[in-house]
Amino acid sequence: MKKTKTIAVVSEKGGVGKTATLLNLAGSLVINQKKKVLVVDLNPQQDLSTNLGYVPPTVKSKTISEYIYDQLEGVDFPIVAESDKTGFIKHTDYGLDYMPANRNTLELLPRNLSDSEEDNMCIARVLKDEMFLDYDFIFIDCKDSLVAHLVPQILMASDYALPVAEVGINSVFDVSEVIKKINNRYAATIIGVVLNKVTEMSNIAKNILQAAQQEYGKYLFATQIPDRKAQIEQANDLHLPCVIARNVHRKKNTLAGYYTALADEFLEKIK
Repeated sequence: MKKTKTIAVVSEKGGVGKTATLLNLAGSLVINQKKKVLVVDLNPQQDLSTNLGYVPPTVKSKTISEYIYDQLEGVDFPIVAESDKTGFIKHTDYGLDYMPANRNTLELLPRNLSDSEEDNMCIARVLKDEMFLDYDFIFIDCKDSLVAHLVPQILMASDYALPVAEVGINSVFDVSEVIKKINNRYAATIIGVVLNKVTEMSNIAKNILQAAQQEYGKYLFATQIPDRKAQIEQANDLHLPCVIARNVHRKKNTLAGYYTALADEFLEKIK
């Protein structure tokens, strides 16, 4: 029986390219590796959903965040209907599925969560629902800070964590604390650290990368994502991962090759 693997994509700070890494890694797994992938937007900013072209409906409807809220509150009836669950999952033309959330409900969740064992299982209970079982991978986009209650919830419910770090003079060591927290507190296994927004190979950049290699050691992915903001923005404007923008829409996008290599390395790491 196929086991769905759940991956929480995390960072200690915003603006590191976490959502872009998640979206493009997931897109590469779908297109190049023929994997069945679902991405779940549990970040109140909802950048992942927006980048996939999601437009919130004008008519009020339930989302994954209401289902999580029901689990937290212990609501047995009326629980979310099967028709609602079907509506939670949106489908793209190229095969990547995604699950947007209700921003207002999502912002309420951390205020209602506690450190109780029962509360710590509410997201885990949701992720065991049958609607998730058909996927090879579920990637979850989290809030930036690991201090928030919602992110520990997700890490307790996930099989793996994938930290993302922006390469810069002041940010090389940020992810080290994330690694320590995950190793000490949560069930998720760290797949590896993705270095994002890597600048051209100046002497300063080389020194930063060397420091990152020393700091992250075995966790570091060999594939590093260059800082090419315009290509990310172009793909986002098309509501596509970079690999789709290049392969299907024939847009010049050199990042597609890097994300393809990252997907290959990702599969090797979780074998």
